Amino acid sequence: MMGQNLADKPQPPGHPHAPIHPSSRPLYRKYRLTAWFYDLLDYPWERQYSRWRPRLLEEVTGRACWKRGWVPEGT
Repeated sequence: MMGQNLADKPQPPGHPHAPIHPSSRPLYRKYRLTAWFYDLLDYPWERQYSRWRPRLLEEVTGRACWKRGWVPEGT
């Protein structure tokens, strides 16, 4: 199992590593380009936030973000 690539295993539709449907490839390329520009424009603010974010979240514990459809253990 060592060295096995997740992309080599079939994934269910909607999974982050699922193959992209051929009709969605142009949209995906457009998204990747837009994301690159967003990251470039967001960089100065991200540098600023990275200084105070650890102090803001240092006392946060537990599961703060739940994925839709996910049920925590024990419920």
